[in-house]
Amino acid sequence: MTSWGFVLARLVHFVGFTVAIGACVAGLVVMRQSVEEAAHRAGVDRAAAAIVTAVELPAAFLALLGGIALIVMLPHVLDPAASGAGPWLHIKLLFVVGALVVAHLRMFNLIRLGREPDDALRKKARTLDVVNLGLYATVLFLVIFRYVLFA
Repeated sequence: MTSWGFVLARLVHFVGFTVAIGACVAGLVVMRQSVEEAAHRAGVDRAAAAIVTAVELPAAFLALLGGIALIVMLPHVLDPAASGAGPWLHIKLLFVVGALVVAHLRMFNLIRLGREPDDALRKKARTLDVVNLGLYATVLFLVIFRYVLFA
């Protein structure tokens, strides 16, 4: 029987990760609009910065806090032999840290882009968007296929 704390931590973890991925995709779509619509670039760039700053990063940290709570409740998952799926969690955490770093780089780049519009910064923002989405997708892939990859 699972406790309500475990269920709540899992829900927070899943909702936070899902919202972070959704905000990452929204930021990517908004940045695509910024490239296509030159007349509205300043507003679109500020909207992309707001999405990353106000939605994606808080959701990513919410997912991180939920994950930490899950590890505190089930510390045996950090032992590759006891977890039943090998070192998947350690590898997942490496990609999670990478996603958080790239999300922060995106935020700083988009805020700078809102202050000083520049095509080089816009191109960098699009690249960081794709890299961040790729990191989120890798985390999702590792979670789904952990027993196939590491058992």
